[in-house]
Amino acid sequence: MNKTTAAIIVLLLCSFVLKAQDGPQLPGMGFDQWSRKGSTWYPYAENTPEARRVWDSSNKGMSSLGVNSTEPDFEHVAVPGKGKAAAKIRSRKIVWMFVTGNLMTGRFARVVKLSGAEMYFGVPFSGRPKSFSGWYHYVPGIIDYAKDSYKNMLGKQDKGILKNEPSFEFMNRDGLRRLASRSDLYIHCATIEVEGLSALEALQQAVVPVIAKGRLSATPQFALDERSVFEAKNPQDLAAHIDLWLDNDEERHRMAWKYAESTKNYDIQLSIAALQKMFREARAL
Repeated sequence: MNKTTAAIIVLLLCSFVLKAQDGPQLPGMGFDQWSRKGSTWYPYAENTPEARRVWDSSNKGMSSLGVNSTEPDFEHVAVPGKGKAAAKIRSRKIVWMFVTGNLMTGRFARVVKLSGAEMYFGVPFSGRPKSFSGWYHYVPGIIDYAKDSYKNMLGKQDKGILKNEPSFEFMNRDGLRRLASRSDLYIHCATIEVEGLSALEALQQAVVPVIAKGRLSATPQFALDERSVFEAKNPQDLAAHIDLWLDNDEERHRMAWKYAESTKNYDIQLSIAALQKMFREARAL
């Protein structure tokens, strides 16, 4: 999460391309098609079948305020030409709340108590992703709203700089270990039991996890306390847990080594020994 909260952040995402090794390409990756219902903008053309709607935003939830955090821009585009557009993402303070600009693959369902949201992330894709590329343009704003711990940044210009370059790739065991060893946190958002072993691989490198708590996932069992578990599909709860750890470096470093130590309980040799013991006891019956 961005630890500084700018009053106005404008981000233009232009013509993204997801290349697959084999199979079809995802539709709508150019952000050229938009539709509007009432005051609400949607990042897909009117009458687009639901199966071909890749992108969505929280615009529908903000419609009662007459606010669109994500809308088309037909002038500032990376690839000029007729029918070309970009996604303009803006974060700003509206009345009593801070509305963050957002764009996601999946579907926005509804606002929950004005402080949370129910969303369904991801879309079906039969091809194995090979690369993800595109263009963006960032316009910084002056920070005029911030949490109490960041009041010293009021009046300053937001820098909007990513400390580390984003990376989208498949990794083998060694690659995952190298990435985890230089990470501040390990975020596990799966709502079903997938890649639980990858979580253990990451924890072995002394990194604190933040794991989604879902009824079909066993991975939360690796959390040593509730600070490492967030409510699945609740981005606000995830953000709160990330801020909690990033605001407490000393505690995060202390717990990171506890997590590395805890993985010894899941060593394969211990599992084999327990399995052999079970077979011996069953044979003796």
